[in-house]
Amino acid sequence: MRLRDIQTVPPTGFVYQDYDTKAVVTAGSFQELLGRVNHHRHLNGLTLHGNQEQMLHDQLCDKLGKEYCENYGVGDAVHAIAQPIAIAIDRVAGTNIQGCGACAKRRAKLNS
Repeated sequence: MRLRDIQTVPPTGFVYQDYDTKAVVTAGSFQELLGRVNHHRHLNGLTLHGNQEQMLHDQLCDKLGKEYCENYGVGDAVHAIAQPIAIAIDRVAGTNIQGCGACAKRRAKLNS
């Protein structure tokens, strides 16, 4: 799962408990939390996970639930990569690839 909007601050703020040290890390924004968690792990000589951002999403969503989070599947990952490219093409070519109906269907199919 992923947060629907990392700009929306949950009522409890952004809180993460490190799996290895059990230390609780808090921040006022998602990006600040990611930086603080990475800094904490570095200071403690722990591996910086390549998927640390997703690990934060997972733990936050376990606590916050569906009000703040949504499922994140393969289709969403493809969309995250393709959407900026589609926007750039639309700007240059005057098209509307970013609003492609078939793309939305493919995204849903990949997520199911």
